[in-house]
Amino acid sequence: MKKTASLLIAIIAFTALVFVPTGNFTDAGGFWQSTNPAISGDIVVGVKGETGIMAFKLGDKTPVWPQPYQTVDRIYTSPTIRGDKVYQVVTLADAPYRFLVCLELATGKEVWKARVEKAHYSRPMVYDDKIFLGTTGFNSGRGTIMCFDMNGKLAWEWLKGEGWIYGTPARLKTEKSDLKLDVILAGSIRGKVYPVDSTTGKDAKIWKNAYFETDGKGPNPTNPYNDGGPIECDTNLVKEGDNYYLYFGSFDGCVYKVDALSGTKVWSFYDNNVRWCKSSPLVFNGKVFIGAQAVSDKGNGMYCLDATTGAKLEYFKTDDYVNSSPSVVQGSNIVFGTDNGIIFCLDQNLKEVWKTSVGGVTSCRPATTNDYVVVTSRSTANAAQETICLKASTGAKVW
Repeated sequence: MKKTASLLIAIIAFTALVFVPTGNFTDAGGFWQSTNPAISGDIVVGVKGETGIMAFKLGDKTPVWPQPYQTVDRIYTSPTIRGDKVYQVVTLADAPYRFLVCLELATGKEVWKARVEKAHYSRPMVYDDKIFLGTTGFNSGRGTIMCFDMNGKLAWEWLKGEGWIYGTPARLKTEKSDLKLDVILAGSIRGKVYPVDSTTGKDAKIWKNAYFETDGKGPNPTNPYNDGGPIECDTNLVKEGDNYYLYFGSFDGCVYKVDALSGTKVWSFYDNNVRWCKSSPLVFNGKVFIGAQAVSDKGNGMYCLDATTGAKLEYFKTDDYVNSSPSVVQGSNIVFGTDNGIIFCLDQNLKEVWKTSVGGVTSCRPATTNDYVVVTSRSTANAAQETICLKASTGAKVW
């Protein structure tokens, strides 16, 4: 009887560990983030409702798959398309419930699934013959990075991080004769960026320090955990000449540019009116575009910084948070969403080209072609999401 009771308690504890929400420390946390749609050719893959993944024809929303790929819980992560496959982390009915799945792009048929178990907001990152994924761990505050081969076999798991890995990690790979590197760079909610060897999963000792740490001064000193420097966005790696740089925002009110080869800060831009939360910076034509979340009654909007110096060049005010990551559309404009469901298209000087209200929360990164802008809107009433297609030139709704 005692053994049965102990087993029952263990099962209950494990079930709670898997299904209890991991919490959202910001208004833009994983529960409130709309997922990013993905485009390959004339096919769009996005979330349908709360628990479905579906593929549509880009121009007219004709279903590509005979039916949605169905999960059993709301979908937190975005799909990644590589070749003729779709990769996404989902919750299924089979224990241990959370899986990385590989689907056929043409049919939606499951090719394989791999155990993840832990909570997840990070989009799978596919490079060469490996799939990398950040997780939040088992509610322990200690995130992990997982590496799978293209058949779904776990190659390694890095367990040493402090804080959940919300954003999608970057990969730094150099082929110089005097410098050969292949590392994963991941930001955590504890305000640290870690270099991890992509082959072995061990700490990559390429920097003087084991990690880069944000300044952590924060716009709100009364709440040091939330404002102490968490990194919730993707760490964006950009090659500039012979050098590599990481760009990202933090909850401490700073946007950072970090030398990826040395782990040293190049510059940080600080604004005490904002938090830089889920919006991942877009580096384009020598400028950094990044959305912001206001601390008080000002600061919401899109910022444009000088990529060389970090100086603020332009600011476009919005009525609500910009947790959406900007994308380039039609070669020169940028497009993004707001948390009150408005899609903006701006030129590089942040002058409005068009705007369209689609409703809900549009905190996704828009997927773009020369003709279309595709976004995901999350309902403010529940976790249901809708994939929406707009004309790139006017913002008019296509479907």
